[in-house]
Amino acid sequence: MSELKSSKDAIQFFRAYSPAGTDHFYTTNHGELEKSLTEGYIAEGVTCRIFPDEKHKTVPLYRLYSVPFINHFYTANKDQRDQAIQQLGYTSQGIAGYVYTSQEHDSIPLYRMFSPAVIDHFYTCSETQRIIAVTQLGYIDEGIAAYVIPDPAAPA
Repeated sequence: MSELKSSKDAIQFFRAYSPAGTDHFYTTNHGELEKSLTEGYIAEGVTCRIFPDEKHKTVPLYRLYSVPFINHFYTANKDQRDQAIQQLGYTSQGIAGYVYTSQEHDSIPLYRMFSPAVIDHFYTCSETQRIIAVTQLGYIDEGIAAYVIPDPAAPA
């Protein structure tokens, strides 16, 4: 585990959306983002920054996927990851990056919402996007998924 020298060690966490699959997809890998665009996803910009490797006080942000539901699920909670795999049929896609579980340095909340109508998890650091998703789009607020580093390109 390397020590945190600066939040500048964090890299962009891109967001894409599939209208056909009603699925939000997040990745730090620009090549993977580009590939998703050929599969019907639409790039939605940068959500935040996360760390590509473990830093002091960070934990893995696990990435899971459900084929039947066409849904990506991200969690920093190992028990949630295990439950999603064992009880809900999700497949592990590894670690998306590393995040904080409490506010550290200049981190901000990464909010998680879920739409039971379309089976979609949505993550944002934008309070405005969170409110719209919950009050207008039928998402349920599931609280703070993790604490991440803000990115100047991300929506406020």
